[in-house]
Amino acid sequence: MARSRRTIIGRQKALAAARAAVNSDTGASASTLLVVRGPAGIGKTALLTTLRETWTELGMDVITVRCRDAVEPWDLFGARSAINAVREHFGRIGDLRLADAIKRASQLCGPETYRSEQRKAALLIALAGMFAQARRENRMVLLVDDVDAVPSPAMLLAPVCRAGHLVVAACRDDGEAGSTPWVLGQLADNLIDLGPLPDESVHALITRHVGAAIDESVLPALRAALGPLLGNPGSLLSVLDHLRRDDRLAVVQDRLCIRDGAPIALPAEHELIERVHRLCDGGRDLVTMVASSQAFTVDDLPVFAMATGRSLTVYGEAVDELIKAGVLGCDRSGRLECLCPALTAAVLAGTEQDSVRHLHRRFVETAVRGRPGLAVEAAKLADHVVVADRTLPSTRAIADLLVACADRVTANDPVRAAAWHRAALWYRVALWHDGGRDLLPRLLRALIRGGSYELLEKVVREVVGGQLPSVRPSELLESPYRRELALAAALAALHTGRAVPESVRAVLGGDTGPIARAGQWLRGVDPAGIDDFLADFAALSSPCPAGAADSTVADRPNRIALRDEMVEAAAIGDLVTVFELAFPGGYGKPATGPLALHHRLVRAFADDAEWGKSLSCARQLELAGDGQTAVHRGARLVAAEICSASGHFKQLSKWLAEMPADGAAGLQRDWFGATSLFGSEDASKALGAGWATYQRARREDGAFGWERRLLRFLCVAAAEEQPDWVRVAATEIESRYGRATSRLGRAAALLARGVLHRDLESVELGVKLVRECGFRHDQALACGLAAAVADDPEPWLREAYDIAKELGTFWLRGSIRKLMDRRGISLSETRSSRMTFSDTELRIIELISAGRTNRQIAQRMRVSVKTVENNLTRLFAKTGCRSRLDLAAASLKGNLAAVGS
Repeated sequence: MARSRRTIIGRQKALAAARAAVNSDTGASASTLLVVRGPAGIGKTALLTTLRETWTELGMDVITVRCRDAVEPWDLFGARSAINAVREHFGRIGDLRLADAIKRASQLCGPETYRSEQRKAALLIALAGMFAQARRENRMVLLVDDVDAVPSPAMLLAPVCRAGHLVVAACRDDGEAGSTPWVLGQLADNLIDLGPLPDESVHALITRHVGAAIDESVLPALRAALGPLLGNPGSLLSVLDHLRRDDRLAVVQDRLCIRDGAPIALPAEHELIERVHRLCDGGRDLVTMVASSQAFTVDDLPVFAMATGRSLTVYGEAVDELIKAGVLGCDRSGRLECLCPALTAAVLAGTEQDSVRHLHRRFVETAVRGRPGLAVEAAKLADHVVVADRTLPSTRAIADLLVACADRVTANDPVRAAAWHRAALWYRVALWHDGGRDLLPRLLRALIRGGSYELLEKVVREVVGGQLPSVRPSELLESPYRRELALAAALAALHTGRAVPESVRAVLGGDTGPIARAGQWLRGVDPAGIDDFLADFAALSSPCPAGAADSTVADRPNRIALRDEMVEAAAIGDLVTVFELAFPGGYGKPATGPLALHHRLVRAFADDAEWGKSLSCARQLELAGDGQTAVHRGARLVAAEICSASGHFKQLSKWLAEMPADGAAGLQRDWFGATSLFGSEDASKALGAGWATYQRARREDGAFGWERRLLRFLCVAAAEEQPDWVRVAATEIESRYGRATSRLGRAAALLARGVLHRDLESVELGVKLVRECGFRHDQALACGLAAAVADDPEPWLREAYDIAKELGTFWLRGSIRKLMDRRGISLSETRSSRMTFSDTELRIIELISAGRTNRQIAQRMRVSVKTVENNLTRLFAKTGCRSRLDLAAASLKGNLAAVGS
């Protein structure tokens, strides 16, 4: 049985060009030397392997020479590699004449041969004879891999080329004129330069290598880590293997994800790491310094040279070599940086942390001693002090430098300011005196405003644990800082998903206030009420412990709308939005952690209608923390909602299996299990089962946050023409949410009232409120209900169908098509000339007409730029406009027959 050949990914053009060098009918070569060039790991060997398999299947003799395996310094021609390859070929054909030729060449292959011109000529003649004997019926290809490892490769290739055989030589491309790859490129009849793989090929390569479909977060994470190396197959696969060895790869819900942890790093055996190690100590120190610095420029080299006791010339040469190797880059300002973050991570991981700290300590000490021409700006010096991490002598001067620098950038760069304040806490020996009393709260507030919750957790442990000489824990209980520290500890716990340590609780107290509230959240308990929750974190509104009175939501404009948004965000566990709305000046959005993931999940589900991204966040959350927090439960519910609405019932069952069987979560799991048949032939049975589950939920936990589920229930009952269930659901919604405080609750009540009493005005108000909430799926539901009441259902049904099609909602799209069929509305008909725009769309049109950019519109409307872009895409489809300019012109001319709804 023939072995199946594994196809190479992303190199079809290169394969076609190489195959064109041989006429498969006659076996005659169309050219004699084909050179394949590219950087290390780009896939040259894989290409040669595929060519070997292809041409062998065509009956051609293919000999592969691997130069790097057997090269010796004295072997200028690479003769030993060639002889080994032909000897292996002899084992397949068993020709005695070839054996004699191999013996003659072997006898001449030694160091003494290269000391004599006569013996070198004899060796070349012997190699030519050996290759001549190796061929059969004039059908031979010589594949030479890593030919750049041979000092004089042309002498090896020439005899074969002169005999008319095809030679395919692969070499690394260093881009330097006069080098071996450059010379071979000049001699080649055909030249193939292999570049990085495109994204689609990278995706396919990862999927094949790991043996599983990948989550959509994997490729962006690898791109951020590898940078220009992402399209390099060797680098990519070695990193994946490294992640697998470290147990960083995990399959969640049939998708491969990368666990959070240390930064993604190149493996120690990677060619770039080895190149750094081959440098002198000065070169390795330089890479370490650049990798661990905020900003290191060529102007800093004199100070660095003096600090390490080496010549400036040594570092200048090292910079040139590292830039040439693609390890470092240098911008116009002279700033040096590692081009690949994964290389940075590998260098730092492979260097003792004490070595890194002392490297920066010596730099600071040299700069502080000062010498004409060696001045270092204060902010840069402060950055080096931070990395030196307490190895410098504790002095008032260093503390004052750090505080002064932090004060200048606190408003614009709170993360950097926080790093300087934290270092100042160590170097200021008398926090409670000499004007240092406000240093701790300034540090905590900078960390919160910068969204640095991992570091915030660490700082709280240091302060409470007595690890800072400037802080006496015994005074914390009587100081105004206790409230600040309790707030910081609670926020760190919420954002990292890790409970406040018992040692911290013992000092700060945790029975009431924000620490207790955070503990409830981490145990999976939703906030009992938004007012109580916000009261516990009200200190975020104050600039300092003794600052002005707390600013509440009631003091701000549009407080009713703000409260609506906060209630809705809290109901789905989106605490990031709650904090952003409640404390806009005191809270920073996190970039990492469970709350950050959940926030992105909700926004993708709601505003951006990117359900794939939402599911990706849910999968990543399964790998973050212990999986028992309210965030994890909320994420699973969103994932279940998406799978249920999309008709992916197999995935739905897997998400439901992750939810507890008891309590509120168990009821929600039962609900999705019962309603998974919505839109099927068993819709009536599903409605009955779903209603029974809702009744249980109302008795046992009050069914808090079930507005969206009841709205979906009502929509399905109306679409399936189940008047009894329509009446039951609408009556329940109207009575329960008629006095609701949330927009979605009020919207559900208005829609139910409209359906019960055929009141189009109530329905239109309900649709308007649903649009304000921003959830596209809810908008489709609302439009479907409006169609049941309106005299002209076509615009409503078309809008609902467009949304359902955009989202990929399986059951909703099918239900709307049924309704359209019943009303005699064909999908192929031309759209009605009446265009209905939401308030959001009307506002975007207005701002575009005023000349605002997408970013400015997003800031004005307090939404993401992606949301604006998605709305524009829908507006272009709805209006037929092709650009923002067309849209603005049509609006100004009155050509948009807009009807706000």
